[in-house]
Amino acid sequence: MALKYPNKSKRAGYWRVYERAKINDFRVIYEELCSIIPHVTHPVSHGPKPVLELWQLYILCAYCISFDIKLRNLEAECDLLFGRTIDHTNLSRWFSRLDEKIIDDACEELHQRMVHRRKIEYVVDSTAFTLTFYEQLMIRGLILLKLVTWKLHVIVAYLPALGLLSVAGAYATYGDAHDSPVYRDHLLPSTNMRTDGRIHGDKAYWSIDNIQQTKSKGLTPNFVPKEGADGGFVLGTALQEYDEEARKKFRGMVEGFFGGIATRQGTKCRFRNHQSKVVFCHAMALAQQVRTYLRFKVLTLLVLLAPTPVSTNIYIQFSGNRAHDNSHRFKRTTEVQAQTVCE
Repeated sequence: MALKYPNKSKRAGYWRVYERAKINDFRVIYEELCSIIPHVTHPVSHGPKPVLELWQLYILCAYCISFDIKLRNLEAECDLLFGRTIDHTNLSRWFSRLDEKIIDDACEELHQRMVHRRKIEYVVDSTAFTLTFYEQLMIRGLILLKLVTWKLHVIVAYLPALGLLSVAGAYATYGDAHDSPVYRDHLLPSTNMRTDGRIHGDKAYWSIDNIQQTKSKGLTPNFVPKEGADGGFVLGTALQEYDEEARKKFRGMVEGFFGGIATRQGTKCRFRNHQSKVVFCHAMALAQQVRTYLRFKVLTLLVLLAPTPVSTNIYIQFSGNRAHDNSHRFKRTTEVQAQTVCE
């Protein structure tokens, strides 16, 4: 069968970095989660002491979602990691009490490490996750069953020099939520982005409010214009500033982030509680962020340890009177043998 995109190929050295990063190693992922999750504790209460600390629950949540581990199987993993056993029903109850802001802070920490003093391009988009239960809908007098979906909205930063995608901000909603209000009401205010950056998006984000709020934050919006959009000062200016070539070059990069999630963790959520589904989406973004950071460390290490390229056919020829002139002039030649001329 022919490839769908025959001109698409992996960047040179991709698989070497992939293998060295060990992004599918359980122990490596666990140790990285332990290093970035803050040691938060349970609030003081007079009830029985929880089996696990609060920071351990955050690690377990991100760990099981990173490898799509069911809660029943997580009981044995918990004994191996922390030396304590907790029932899967208690795990489900504790996951519904976690705060997604703790997960976002850990994701932001890794993001700042990767994008520091590097050229980046922002891209905003969303992807849907399927749940394991149905809802009833009445369409034309008929009751139909529809699989419930959940949606993850993200702003990713693409690093062209390294070919990596870092999560700058994430937000979870119902599957039927529109992308535009979520972007201007939740993603844009809560995401820490550079003031001189540029953000790309599809037609769903083309609106006066989105463009104005994006520019008020110091960013340049590069959203795909809708058909027939030509009126008003704000939309007219955005049409003039729209860069079609840049959109074609960077807009599709976010699909690599969604493809990585679908390949490694899958796009199915088994939780029913509302807060559990929110935590699931944010932990999914963190799991992909951790794997990206592992690749980032390998890439930067390879760059630092790379040998300096030295050409063997470049020689130095001295000219000038050393006795009277202390400022020697150096001239590079491509002769086969080095020649030294002293006047």
